[in-house]
Amino acid sequence: MRLLERRGLYQGSSDGFAKAVEIVVTPLLLGVLGHLLDGWLGTGPILTVVLAAWAFGAVMITTYYGYTAQMKAEEEKLLGPGHRRPA
Repeated sequence: MRLLERRGLYQGSSDGFAKAVEIVVTPLLLGVLGHLLDGWLGTGPILTVVLAAWAFGAVMITTYYGYTAQMKAEEEKLLGPGHRRPA
């Protein structure tokens, strides 16, 4: 395997691991923040659930749109900028 191919493979693995950590850690951190706020305000686990769910939804939306943009750029790089996708 050539050096450039291996570098691309390693970069892809690194990006995938970073995205997996982001998907797990972001809702976890906001859930902990919500738990602390719930304890301070004396409310039930409402802020914990709301903040964790909001963070998870936001991460999923940014992941989806980032993936879509990246695939579109790869497609244009592979097929050329004038290529149109079939409807």
